[in-house]
Amino acid sequence: MRLAARCRVFFLEKKQLPSRRENTYCMSLWSATTLMDTLAYRVLLLVSFIAYMASIYVALHIVVARFSRGPESRLLWFFTVLTGPLTRAIRRIVPDAMTESQVRYLALGVCICIWLGTRLVLIGLGGVGQLGGE
Repeated sequence: MRLAARCRVFFLEKKQLPSRRENTYCMSLWSATTLMDTLAYRVLLLVSFIAYMASIYVALHIVVARFSRGPESRLLWFFTVLTGPLTRAIRRIVPDAMTESQVRYLALGVCICIWLGTRLVLIGLGGVGQLGGE
């Protein structure tokens, strides 16, 4: 049960109005939990957006790599530089036998999983409209 709800239940069970000190204490605790909920929501929203953009760039890199005529293509170089941090991180985890194309597909899958996972957590939080009230 959230802290603000516990404070309300406590005052309702006492069947009296809270003292100014009790009310200030509960309201300050309620504000702190609301601030943390909002901060967590915003961080998850940022991670979700970054994972979404990364998956788009990796998908574009896959398409460009598929249709580029040579390894000296400027567009292929651009996407290689842009998605390099993602593919290098995946390359450290996977065996050396995987080709660069397979690493790109795996990076795309990881980005999509992170994006969908954060979206599910955000849906579970109920949205920003639900954070301030019960």
